[in-house]
Amino acid sequence: QEEFEVWYQPIYSIASKEVVSLEALVRWHHPQRGFVVPSDFIGAAEECGAIEPLGYWILSRACQQLVLLHQQGQDGLCLSVNISPRQFTQPSFAKTVTEILQHAQLDPKFLELEVTESVLFDDNSRSVSIMEELCSIGIQLVIDDFGTGYSSFERLRRLPISRIKIDQSFVRGIPHDFDDSSIAKAIISMARDLGIEVVSEGVELVAQLEYLQSVGCNLIQGFLISEPVPPEAIFDVLERPLHFKQGEYKTAELVRKSARLA
Repeated sequence: QEEFEVWYQPIYSIASKEVVSLEALVRWHHPQRGFVVPSDFIGAAEECGAIEPLGYWILSRACQQLVLLHQQGQDGLCLSVNISPRQFTQPSFAKTVTEILQHAQLDPKFLELEVTESVLFDDNSRSVSIMEELCSIGIQLVIDDFGTGYSSFERLRRLPISRIKIDQSFVRGIPHDFDDSSIAKAIISMARDLGIEVVSEGVELVAQLEYLQSVGCNLIQGFLISEPVPPEAIFDVLERPLHFKQGEYKTAELVRKSARLA
């Protein structure tokens, strides 16, 4: 019934001061309930088996959107898409992803697939085989919400992982909470030694950005940069200049206003 829509939240490089990737996030415009957030329906989609067709639809729509952005001059931009464990472990997963990329005419090197720790740290040989197959195509693998589940750096070093995303629960207290700051610093340091990039999620304060930069994290995501936006607002986010001042706090409403003014 065309009630779903894919929105996008940017991932920002502190070093280059530009958006380097967009995370695709599904939204549901329900005719009776109105705007429904993913946390209210993804679980139900997984239980009833709808998560697989929904996941492939999101991936297909997002790939087509990225191709349009590339054609409009944003040719270095990457796309990050969340994949459910149920979807990832299907025998035909890599083949279907390849077909979606071919249909969209998108180079695999621009696609980042985000999966949970429970999938990547499972000893299931099938999961490892799928990871290796995806990487052989040129797709990058990203661990989402790192630190909240089955983390093991010994296991991590043996898997073809390009990037990890520090869960926002560890970022929220930075820089004033000693434990959060120490955990984030340790994750960033160990990942860097393994040659793995780190994205910090949930960044809302300039002080958080400055701390993360000081401990070697170059990539951030959160309301300080932008909330998730619909396709028609992507260029506003990509093209508006970002000037961070100490103590600045961008709420979702402020981000919306700045996007409209850009």
